[in-house]
Amino acid sequence: MENGSFSNASDIWSYAILLWELFTRRIPFDNFTPMQCGLKIVQDHLRLPLTGLSTHIDKIIQLCTHDDPTKRPSFDAILPILEKIHF
Repeated sequence: MENGSFSNASDIWSYAILLWELFTRRIPFDNFTPMQCGLKIVQDHLRLPLTGLSTHIDKIIQLCTHDDPTKRPSFDAILPILEKIHF
């Protein structure tokens, strides 16, 4: 968000948001306007709370929303983790 470009890292971030929404059945950061949310994510390092439903999913979400985009996993790295999780 900071530099206005989109990459695999931003797709991974979006994937984490989607996972969080699916597992919690809630809208993340719904107490903020979109502009407030964006500013809080960039300036205050606002992050998703844990789902509390699956430690594996919570860990994936944390990895996918890492502050440093270069440290976020690729989809190829996430897939084997997801395949091992039994729901």
